[in-house]
Amino acid sequence: MKLYFEDRYEKRHLIAEKPTREELIKCMWNFIHEKNPNFKVYYTRSWINDEKLEVLDVGSWSEFFLIEKSFFPE
Repeated sequence: MKLYFEDRYEKRHLIAEKPTREELIKCMWNFIHEKNPNFKVYYTRSWINDEKLEVLDVGSWSEFFLIEKSFFPE
């Protein structure tokens, strides 16, 4: 499984590659706190997009995290 950060220009950056979603979530929180220690996350929500990636919204209107999973059915 892979974790990507999609910036405001819709460019994706690989953040981590881990075997479980839980480990990727930890990497996401570490990335958030390293990038901007003062950024407050008031909510998180997720959904599966048309590319079958899990989109994680942590409150930024223009930046998202994406989890690529290999087990989604066609």
